[in-house]
Amino acid sequence: MMRDPVNAPAMVGAVICEHAAACGPPRLRSPLLRALHLRSLRSLRSLLLRAARWHSMMVRCLLLLALAFSTQAQAQAQGAGGVAVSGDGIAARSFSTAELAALPRVSAPEKKRDGASFTYEGVTLFELLKAAKAPIEKEVHGEQLTWVVLVQAADGYRVVFTLAELDPTVNDRLVLLADRRDGAALPAAEGPLRVLAAGDKRPTRSARQVVSVTLKKVQ
Repeated sequence: MMRDPVNAPAMVGAVICEHAAACGPPRLRSPLLRALHLRSLRSLRSLLLRAARWHSMMVRCLLLLALAFSTQAQAQAQGAGGVAVSGDGIAARSFSTAELAALPRVSAPEKKRDGASFTYEGVTLFELLKAAKAPIEKEVHGEQLTWVVLVQAADGYRVVFTLAELDPTVNDRLVLLADRRDGAALPAAEGPLRVLAAGDKRPTRSARQVVSVTLKKVQ
């Protein structure tokens, strides 16, 4: 089995040419015809190798281009106070604070350790993924039950949610990307965006200063 798709054409071409050169057509008894046959095989192998190098270069360029778009989207999101959304089946893009405000809004309370209570407002991660045109069915099922959503903060802190626990048809837990607290913008220590996992007993997954959301398919 070929495990390197980038170099697959070169490997296939080499195998074909080597096999043909070793076996040769059984009816070519003339030394001249056999010489011409071997020469044509060498030309074919040279052509296949050039095509393979071009294919390899194009694949690497496309991978670098995809990475550049994802990085650019995240940088733009950080600069504009928004969030970058990318992942499997998603065209990487960023949502500005204005675009987030236009999405369906929900609110959830949170009680701090010191006893203070606040009400956070924002968009659920599930609605955010739908707005990014993620390949999500109306109701998560089958293979999608193994998909996860990775949330990353500006300082590199990362938390993970399964796609199923974000689906409102599966449970009533709210996991939202909040941009408002008690009607005002989030404090600098939390915002401009933070994740609030309202159903968690401890706020370990309530990441602050969120910059990116990534959908991943677990194989």
